Amino acid sequence: EKEECSYNRKKIKGNCELCGKLGIDIHHLQPQVDADGNGFINHFHKNHTANLSNICKTCHDTITKQGIKHRRVKTSDGVKLSTI
Repeated sequence: EKEECSYNRKKIKGNCELCGKLGIDIHHLQPQVDADGNGFINHFHKNHTANLSNICKTCHDTITKQGIKHRRVKTSDGVKLSTI
């Protein structure tokens, strides 16, 4: 059975969107700290599925330590995370 994300139940946890391993963490593409008092970053909510990515602990630690930022891009293989 698929596990729902605690930030948004419409987001289902799966494989890491960066390396393909088991994605046990959820990463906010736009950091939560950028949200206003109502949880919005510009015109979208910080917990919108488009702002959440499934990633493994190793990738999450690397992203956090190195301050790496990603965005979603459409490719011929579907939507992928790309480093900004």
